[in-house]
Amino acid sequence: MPFIGQEPITGAYHVLDAITTSATATYNLQLNGGAFSPATANHLLVSLNGVIQKPGSSFNVSGSQITFSSALDSTDSIDFIMALGDVLNVGTPTDGTVTSSKLSGNLTAPADLTVTGQMTETGKEYFEAILTTAQTGLSDNTTTVVDFASNGTVKHDTKSKWDSARNAYEFDDATGLYLISMSATVRSNTVATESIYDAAARVQFSSNNFASTLNTTDIEFGGGARVTDAQSEMQGSTQFYAQSIYKNTGAGIKIRLQTYCNTNGNAYAVSANINQNISGSFGSAAKCTYLQVVKIG
Repeated sequence: MPFIGQEPITGAYHVLDAITTSATATYNLQLNGGAFSPATANHLLVSLNGVIQKPGSSFNVSGSQITFSSALDSTDSIDFIMALGDVLNVGTPTDGTVTSSKLSGNLTAPADLTVTGQMTETGKEYFEAILTTAQTGLSDNTTTVVDFASNGTVKHDTKSKWDSARNAYEFDDATGLYLISMSATVRSNTVATESIYDAAARVQFSSNNFASTLNTTDIEFGGGARVTDAQSEMQGSTQFYAQSIYKNTGAGIKIRLQTYCNTNGNAYAVSANINQNISGSFGSAAKCTYLQVVKIG
């Protein structure tokens, strides 16, 4: 707001020039002989006849004028009017005094933002389930849900959306944008002596707890392989890895990880670590079957 004379700064308190009352309600405000325009009535402390007046009720301001709720007369006395400065702004706070609770919304930096220490995000949605024990004895030529509830662990579930009864994760945001990652490793029940003919893995979607599935080409994803070639060169294990960006379309939609395998025996397994896929010893701590979800928008 424009001022004639010096604009009051934060914490600048000024007693305005004395005013002689007359038979009117409106008077000019001056500081050192110059017109003074407070931002609002709340910026003024006014004493009339020894009584502090309530801004917005007992008086209002417009530009450089104050108007009382009723006309005064010559017997009334405006004891003082003190301008409180720019009381609605805090100016520059002291270093180390601003906490996160002082922020009312998102923080937007005008340039690069340097963060020292760990940055913690609240409200973030991410999920991960990993298989920790091999899921064995699975019937050939059947589709099997990876049983993280019985053979694995949920490492992250920030929105508590894991459905252990169905081995499924429910998206928290009905319109959110998600990055989904899966890895599934299938093998013959005995890697050294049995081989795989066919194998596959997929992320399956459902909006009704898998009474039916949303098996449309724009959301369901995974991988498959014909492992045995024309010369019957065979292998005992294979791994599938896939990622997809998914835009959620409604509440209650869940996903789960499924595998399929056909071997020259009568059963197959889903491996939990690399060692279970090979005859040697290499990666007992390296997970190879998991489902991950991260909300990205």
